[in-house]
Parts: sequence; C-alpha cells; structure tokens
Amino acid sequence: MWMNAREEALKITMGVLFDGCFLNDALKKVSVNEHTAFVTRLSKMTVERSITLDFAIEKASNIKLDKLDRLILGILRISVCQLLYFDIRPAAVCDEAVKLSSKVNHGAYTGYVNAVLRNISERAGQNKNYIAELTRSLPAEKRMSINYSMPQWIVSLFIKEYDEKTAARIFKQFLAEKPLCVRFSEKNYRLYKEKASEKEYVPGEVKASEKEYVPGEVKASEKEYVPGEGKTSEKDGALENELIEEYILELKEKGISARKGNYAPCALYLEGYSSVTEIPGFDEGVFIVQDESSQVAVYTAAKVFESMQVNAAGKASENEGKAVNALDMCACPGGKTVYLAELLEKMVKEGKASRNKIKISARDLYEEKLAVLKENCSRMKVDCVQAKKQDGTVYVPSDEGAYDIIIADLPCSGLGVIGKKPDIKLRVKEDDIRELSLLQRKILDNAVRYLKKGGVLIYSTCTLTSLEDERNAEYISNSLKLNKTDLRTVLPEYLKDARGAEDGHIRLDPDKNRTDGFFISAFIKP
Repeated sequence: MWMNAREEALKITMGVLFDGCFLNDALKKVSVNEHTAFVTRLSKMTVERSITLDFAIEKASNIKLDKLDRLILGILRISVCQLLYFDIRPAAVCDEAVKLSSKVNHGAYTGYVNAVLRNISERAGQNKNYIAELTRSLPAEKRMSINYSMPQWIVSLFIKEYDEKTAARIFKQFLAEKPLCVRFSEKNYRLYKEKASEKEYVPGEVKASEKEYVPGEVKASEKEYVPGEGKTSEKDGALENELIEEYILELKEKGISARKGNYAPCALYLEGYSSVTEIPGFDEGVFIVQDESSQVAVYTAAKVFESMQVNAAGKASENEGKAVNALDMCACPGGKTVYLAELLEKMVKEGKASRNKIKISARDLYEEKLAVLKENCSRMKVDCVQAKKQDGTVYVPSDEGAYDIIIADLPCSGLGVIGKKPDIKLRVKEDDIRELSLLQRKILDNAVRYLKKGGVLIYSTCTLTSLEDERNAEYISNSLKLNKTDLRTVLPEYLKDARGAEDGHIRLDPDKNRTDGFFISAFIKP
C-alpha cells in the first residue's frame, strides 16, 4: 500500500513514465491532505524534467538505466528531482530514498541508491549549474534536449520553426511555474452579487460602495499601468472592467492573488488558492478554467461575426424568432462553447446581431468528455447548447449549410501546451504530426460544408508546427476556397504584432505572450 507523500509521487510518476497514464488524470486522484501540494509539484516536475534527471542519474551510476529495476529508477528520479529543484536537505532526501528502496525492493539496491544520490548531492552542492557544465561541450540540439528536458526531435523541430534562441526561450517558459488562468463571467458575477446582496442585513455593516474615502488611497482601477499586465483595460467596456476589478479585490480579501490577462478581456490569472472549487464564485459560475489563448480564439470568432452584421436593427423584424446557429466541432471540456454562448447572447442583447436567439451545437467523440461539458454549461448557466457525440471526420448531411459560426479547434500534437501537460512531449512522436495534419483536413472538409454562405470559420490549434497551423490555413484558403480574414481588422492594437498577424492569422507564443502556444485563423465562406 502506498502510504506517504513520496510513495504517492512514485506511484504517479511510474504510471506516467512507464505505463502511459495521463499526468493530469493521475493528479486529480492525489490524496487531499497537508502533503497534496508537495505530491502534485514533485510528480509534475519529475515528469517534465525526466530527461534531465535521467542524464544526472546516468552520470552518477555504474549501471545503465535500461538495466535498472523500474522501481529503483523511479525512486532515483523523484529523489534527484528533490535534490536539484526543491529546497530540502540533501541528507533527508537520501535517507527517505533509502527507506523507500528498502521497502519496495527488500534492500537489494539500498547501497546503490545511497551512493548515486550522495554523488549527485555533492555535485549539486558544489555547483548548482553542474548539469549545464556537463553538457557545455555537446552539440547544440543535444545540449538543449538535456538542459530543457525536451526530446531531441522537438528541439530540432522548434529550431526549424523559429530559431535556436527563440526555441530556448520557449522551452524555458514551458518549465516555468504558471498561475491558473480563468475566464471571468460578467453575467454570472452580476447574479452572484445579487444573491449576496439578498443576505440578511447586518446592523452597522458598511457596504464596499459606502466606505469612507481615505485621502491618498489609490483605487485598483487607478493604479499605474504596468507594461504587459492587464493590457485589456485599454479597450474594454468600463462597466465590465469595474466588475472584474471588484472581483479581484474580493479575491484579495480571501488571500487569493489575481491579475487581469494581457489579451482576452475576461482573462484572470489566479494564485494562492488551495482548490479551484473553493475559490469564491466557483459554484455560481463566476469563472471557468480556460487559458487566455483559447479565450482569444473565441473572442476572435465573435468579433469577426459581429463585423459581418450589417444594419442589424433594420433587419430585426424579418429575422424575428430566428437564431444565430453555431457549431463547436471539438468542444470538450466546454470552455470555448460557454464563452461563445455568452458573447453571442451579449451581442443579441446589445442589438449587434441580426437575429434574437442563440443555438449552439457542441460535438465531441467521447461521452465521458461530453458529460464534463454539460456540467460546465450547467454551472455557467448556459442553456442554449445541445451536446452530441459525433466524430468530426464523419459527414452529417443534416448539417449541410446550417451554421453561421463554426469553431474548429481541432485535435493536434499539443506541443503548445507542454508547460501544462508535460507528458505530451514524451507521448507524441514526430510521425504523429503529419497524421494529425491530415486528420485536421478531414474535419475541415466537413466544417466548410456545414458553414452557411457568409458564415465564419475559426480554425485553431494548441500546437506550434507549421504543418498543422499555417499549412492547413493555406489549405482552407486554396483548396476549400474560403476567404481568409485579416485579424488585424477585428483585434485590438496589442494583438496586431503577434506572430503571423501580417499574414492574416496570429500565433501566440509561450515566450512572447506568456500563454499556451496557440494558432488562430478566421475565414468567411463566399
């Protein structure tokens, strides 16, 4: 039975690195106690730094790693990870590893484990950069592979896609610890505050809006602008910003740090919480977990569609009762679907759409994922979504020419989200990229047929390969004959210098934009 924190981390990393388990799924099952944060961090770092860890072990070992007992290699990995990246006394790490190796292997390897860890501990104690020094004379791609714990074929690919310095910056950002990104819901926050205001009146209690002005005090909305932080405040509606600022202050009172995103108007980055479900407003749908890059993709869809709505007020009578029909082809877990619903509902409410109803069809391949989507729609109070199991590569005749907006955020190699899902880099193979690009084209062939004339197609991926990104955008233009939209005409100034903007699409890069790696393009059907 797995008892203590290190044993639990060992179990998780063994499952991921040897048995092909998904890291995020395994982390959801971590025991909830005072060691939860330690187990989660140790497990994630061991997986994401496994190439570096194996290099360090190999240099200190007289046994080849492929000849080692699997459990012993697993113990060495989590132990070396602690020695190199945690502030824990080396003697304590070594002692715990020896105890663990004795427990799982009846003491056969305890001397070996102790010798290897003492060797690495001594080297790391003398020089924190000793790994970098050991690799200094290696060829560039091999050196980067070890130092950034990245498979060498991905190193070669990123150098080709970018250049050596940019690739190194991206890899460094993948390894950086990141705050949680969520999307704030203006609609649900209003409901949340209304519910709070209905609570019993407490004599003597002073509402936030009635507090006495303190000379010299600076309101959150008046703070000095910091480049790269909260850029969205430059353009969004004052009321929406006021609500976000109010929520940020509320979180601060609970000890949770929150700051606005740089690119999506409702993005917030949170730190200092113990559990997502315990953050104020979770149950009420005040926020949903969604990376800022994904938010930008949906925001782009709404802005392009809005730009197509001409003389909406004059057409209100002839379109009375008609709906804006949207399709999210690979919708789970539902962040994009929910955001699109809220943006379209707001558009209709403000008279910026020529129809006064919203219908969204959310499709995905797996029932269990659709169940999560339905839960998210329910919590976020979105009732215009119909979820359905559907293989995007299979043509549905009844969908022919049915949709005004289609979001095709398609299955991809996922190389843009390695920072959040480090096991991706160990699971994806180079040959997968071409196969995935062809799969994407099969889905796109159907998406174009489902689109109405004048309809908007958003093609996006969470990867950073031109074969899956730019080449498929060209396929949509050249082979499927859709008109590419210049995103600079609908996106704010601070996104117009994103990579690829001059070619009509944008690519958000982890190093430059501090988001997931994401590709976004938009098309209109003539």
